[in-house]
Amino acid sequence: MTMALTEQEWVYEYFHSGKRSPVILGTRGTWVIQDQRVVILIAFSLTDIHVLKDIYNVSKNHPIREVKYKGLHYFAVNIVNKTTVELIIDAWSE
Repeated sequence: MTMALTEQEWVYEYFHSGKRSPVILGTRGTWVIQDQRVVILIAFSLTDIHVLKDIYNVSKNHPIREVKYKGLHYFAVNIVNKTTVELIIDAWSE
């Protein structure tokens, strides 16, 4: 059995693989918090996270988290609203 990575571990590995673009975790509904499908917007600058929120029309009710992990600094927004999650998943399915 393989262990699932935490958000911080996944982002750390993603960043150190040479990929530095903003990313969305759970675009197929695979990321779950408390048994609910969620989408997590991840960016490595405050400007980029604001742009992602604008692109996906994410309300101000979804706060930006500042995360520091093993020397890596990134910004994240958890999207837990079912309708918004489904809209983002549908946008990525096209």
